Amino acid sequence: MKFSYRLKNHLNRKKIRTQLLTVYLFAGILPIIIIGGYLLVNNYRLVLKQHSELTSAYNTRTKSILLDITTGIKRISDEIFTDTDLQDILSREYRDYQDVHDTCRFYTTLDNYAQYYTEIGNIEVYTDNPTMRDYGHLKVITDEDRKSTWYTRAVSTVVPNWMTWSYTDRYGNRIVELRLIRKIPVIRTGGTAVLVIDVNNNHLKSRIKTDLTDTILSINDDAVFFSSVPGYIGEPLAVPIPPERTLLHGSAEVSQLKGNRELMLISALGPIDTSDKIYIVTVDNDAVPNMRSMLENCTLIVLFSLLVPLVMIILFTRTFSGRVETLRHEMHKVGQGQYDIIDDFCGNDELVDLFSDLKTMIENIKSRDAEIYQDKIVKQQMVNQQQKMEFKMLSSQINPHFLYNTLETIRMKAYVGGDMEVAHAIQLLGKSMRHFLESSGGSVSLESELEYVKIYLEIQKIRFRDKFDYSFQIDTDIDCGTYRIIPLLLQPIVENAMVHGLEEKEENGRIVMSIEKAADGSGLKISVSDNGSGMDAETLRKLQTEINASQENPGGGIGLYNVQRRMKMVYGEPYGIEVFSQLNVGTRVVVTLPLQWKETEHESTDR
Repeated sequence: MKFSYRLKNHLNRKKIRTQLLTVYLFAGILPIIIIGGYLLVNNYRLVLKQHSELTSAYNTRTKSILLDITTGIKRISDEIFTDTDLQDILSREYRDYQDVHDTCRFYTTLDNYAQYYTEIGNIEVYTDNPTMRDYGHLKVITDEDRKSTWYTRAVSTVVPNWMTWSYTDRYGNRIVELRLIRKIPVIRTGGTAVLVIDVNNNHLKSRIKTDLTDTILSINDDAVFFSSVPGYIGEPLAVPIPPERTLLHGSAEVSQLKGNRELMLISALGPIDTSDKIYIVTVDNDAVPNMRSMLENCTLIVLFSLLVPLVMIILFTRTFSGRVETLRHEMHKVGQGQYDIIDDFCGNDELVDLFSDLKTMIENIKSRDAEIYQDKIVKQQMVNQQQKMEFKMLSSQINPHFLYNTLETIRMKAYVGGDMEVAHAIQLLGKSMRHFLESSGGSVSLESELEYVKIYLEIQKIRFRDKFDYSFQIDTDIDCGTYRIIPLLLQPIVENAMVHGLEEKEENGRIVMSIEKAADGSGLKISVSDNGSGMDAETLRKLQTEINASQENPGGGIGLYNVQRRMKMVYGEPYGIEVFSQLNVGTRVVVTLPLQWKETEHESTDR
């Protein structure tokens, strides 16, 4: 509240143009910036999430393909490793090439693998048998081969090894392939052979290449052996390898790739029965451009949403403040006694109305001398009217007090005459009238209202004598003297019980009023019960409808209807009256009031 007051006070000290621009700053620019920033961040996350999921899916797909290829080649190597025909060929001693030819020409296992398995680019077995000659896929190891990395790694362990192998083809192109090398011990002679299986790059391209993402593959610390991005094959992997845990549960991130920011995901695949790691890098080339485009578009939208209204508000405030300045100047002239102002004022808004009022005021000032007499007449008429109103108000106060004093005089004469019953009845009637006069304001105490109900019941007892009796049951923790209610709230309910409930009862009628707090402590319950004729279900339903109707129904239940409407208007919808009745048993009316109620200023009786 203090901040609002200070802000309003601060704005009121500024010129109108400054006020309008300040309001636009807080009501226009700040919400647009906050909402635009939220949408910007949210859309950025959505685009990043979409591309990350796409990258992760393709990375998983590539990993599955590589696992399938490496597992298949490993299985082939197992079959070759246990091939007894190959063991026989590698362990023989050969006289010459013809002997090699005669022995090996019927061995077609390696040829069949190379011919029917598209994932195999090349398959060869290198042997250290000195009598062997190169024949088909069977090769004799040379001194140069013995010095090579692949041979050294192969003979150093009996488990298969995966590595990158590069060579130059006959056209001068550098070829890099994924290679499986495996040592095959020659059991009969104690010699050594090495199985080499190269993965067919064309097969990899046909299975891995996609139009939506790029893939880069390398193994261990070797150079890249497959890449759908030109310029990466044969080069070291251009991205750092993350920790092992990140590789297992990795997520796509924006990183640098040869100077370009790309969304990529790096994962690792361990071929079965090896300790080697194939690193799979999936690159989404469209992610960063799409995110950048989204950011640019959202930024342009936010700027457009800011600038267009800003330009319009600046133009408007310039025109509006100019018109206000013109009006202020003309009013200043009038204040100085110069009544010759401009004839026209552009526009069709409240300022034009104000200017018209200014011109009217000038005309009124000019004609004030001619209107002085008329003003005196009007003032005199107003004085006369006020006197009439005061006289009516005085009369309205005198009449009730005159009646009350008259009743008191009659009561005293009845008392002196010894007619105590009449004197008591007149006394009760006077108290009733006094209560009515005193409760004409906004609220009364519950104690006063109960006293009025008792007066009414005593008057009825004088009228009907022993036809009925009544009692009050009030919780001891309810302070009736301080609790305030709207006046004449309970008397119509008690009157309704007398007129309708006990109408047909000749004797032993009973009215019980109980006041207690609600069980949940949320309100005050006042119930008026009678043991009269009661109502059937249809009559009760009809009465409830009339009580809760939107307008008064002259058919019946007017007193209860008025009580209900007054309670709804003063206390609100949760509060009101409920009627419970059973034919030939009686009726109970329950009034629900707020436990604490603070009357508004115009309802207060403290005058």
